[in-house]
Amino acid sequence: MFTRPRPSLRRSFTTVLGVAPLVTALVAALGAAPMDTPGDPYSDTELQARTNLLANDAGHNLPPGSSFNSITPQINATAEVSFRVQYVAGLDPTVGRPGVWFGSAGQGEIVHTGDEGGTIPGEAILNDHGDIAFTLGGGGVDNMLYLYDADAGTASRVGTAPVLPNSYSSAAVDNDGNIGFQASFSAGRALAALRDGTGVFYASDRGLDPESPFTYFYTAQYNHAGQIAVKVSTSDDKVTAQELRVFEPDGSSSVLLANQAVDPQSPYKKFDNSIAVNDEGVIAAVAERVSDGAKVVVRTDGETVTEIAAESADGPVRTIEYFRPDINNAGQVVFRAVGPAGQVIYVGDGGDLVEVAAKGDVVATDLGTAQLGQHNTSPVFGGGPTINDRGDVAFAAGVHPEGDNQVEWGTGVFVAYGGGDGSEPPVGEASEEIVATVPEDVGEGSLLISVDQQDRTVQLPEMASLGDRLTTAGELRPVTVTDSRASDPGWDVSAQVSEFVAAEGAGSFGGGFLGWSPTVGSSSDGQVVTPGGVVAPGFPSGEGLSVPRPLGSAETGAGRGSAVLGAGLELQIPVDTTPGVYTAVLTITAI
Repeated sequence: MFTRPRPSLRRSFTTVLGVAPLVTALVAALGAAPMDTPGDPYSDTELQARTNLLANDAGHNLPPGSSFNSITPQINATAEVSFRVQYVAGLDPTVGRPGVWFGSAGQGEIVHTGDEGGTIPGEAILNDHGDIAFTLGGGGVDNMLYLYDADAGTASRVGTAPVLPNSYSSAAVDNDGNIGFQASFSAGRALAALRDGTGVFYASDRGLDPESPFTYFYTAQYNHAGQIAVKVSTSDDKVTAQELRVFEPDGSSSVLLANQAVDPQSPYKKFDNSIAVNDEGVIAAVAERVSDGAKVVVRTDGETVTEIAAESADGPVRTIEYFRPDINNAGQVVFRAVGPAGQVIYVGDGGDLVEVAAKGDVVATDLGTAQLGQHNTSPVFGGGPTINDRGDVAFAAGVHPEGDNQVEWGTGVFVAYGGGDGSEPPVGEASEEIVATVPEDVGEGSLLISVDQQDRTVQLPEMASLGDRLTTAGELRPVTVTDSRASDPGWDVSAQVSEFVAAEGAGSFGGGFLGWSPTVGSSSDGQVVTPGGVVAPGFPSGEGLSVPRPLGSAETGAGRGSAVLGAGLELQIPVDTTPGVYTAVLTITAI
């Protein structure tokens, strides 16, 4: 783990040193499944669509004779999937067009096709509402921007004035309908977005702006927070000096990681061209170490860099393949690699490394039981995998009948569910850990707020004395509730905290000393979300959050969509509490 302060971050991060006065921490469960379903994660893999040569069979959920290759299927919060199809066969299978596929739970179809001879050069990326952004062109550098509207069931070309490039790439749509993209002009490139119906420049390279520090933008990615993450070069050769940056709509940006040519303290020589970003502005990338030349999958918020996996001759990851990793809001990173037995897709969080799919895995298809593989040494997987906040992973892979790789069953797009069956949105239980440190003495001190995206910890300010008690206050980690049930029955989210127990010694104090003021951070159009009531800390003898308390709710008929809930926390404890580090678990339940 490589840790170094990065003052240019858009958030303020600090490190707690020595014996701090009272500090509490909230740790969102990393990699938790959305539902409490028995069984191992990724034991349930479902075919979404399959293509094959007409000489073999008609394929599945695609017009017979259609084909795709080297695609990166996209997956949203409710395990809906989209991907581009290079060749959508018509009634005459010798005549085809490019198209976009959309579906879920093993069903789906082509929702838009371009002109004969056209191309969809980039991925078709969807938001949590099923809207899909993609580019469509005639085969040259003339790609236009399109948006598929899931509610209307139609796609149309999108104008981005006053940003009017010759060609578009790296298009993605957020949950508010804004579209981020990379804009190519005759003189250079820019990062831009269509926000609230108006084109906005984020940054331009030196070809467009002679004063720009950036000589080259590599492949960009846009997130639901309106940020664009991209590898940039600042050297004249467009290669030597490399930075991984996150750009804001106002044109500001933060360097989250740089290579050694830029930062002498960096342990990394260079980075692969494509990086991933989640909605918290945390990125994932593939880097090459200076020390041993090994490739590593890294995750960073700009302050802490975590190596998720590294190549080694005798480890589970022999080679990290040259495809962009993906990262979800829990900090899980999915990537392609070669393991001891062949190609594999892994998910890692900096602690555990879990196999999602591998060469030879047995899967169910429309033709019967199959295995992931090829008839020769060709790659098993096509393109890169993607992951949603539930831990579900979408990927494309070659398939053949179980036990016979000489029979061609083509290529399938699959979803490997992260412990659930994929049929319901993320409901059930989640938990947050609360850690409290009681000081040796109490007095005036500095206010410390720290958010560590790697362990999902929020550090609360120092304790202050109110005479008969010690007190501190801070913020609950955001809780996202996503509901896509057609019946729209509404939902309720509540939480209850356990007793605080000292890490060393026998000290403890009741969870009733913790109180909160719930808030609604955001909600989708049409939702009616109400925060729970204020619960005062139970000092000296109240129940506080030691019993279930409402965090938020949505009315029947107005709960579909995604809402972010939060709460201001307040902790009050007796002044004679034994010094030490205390931990409690806050269990959050959605029904």
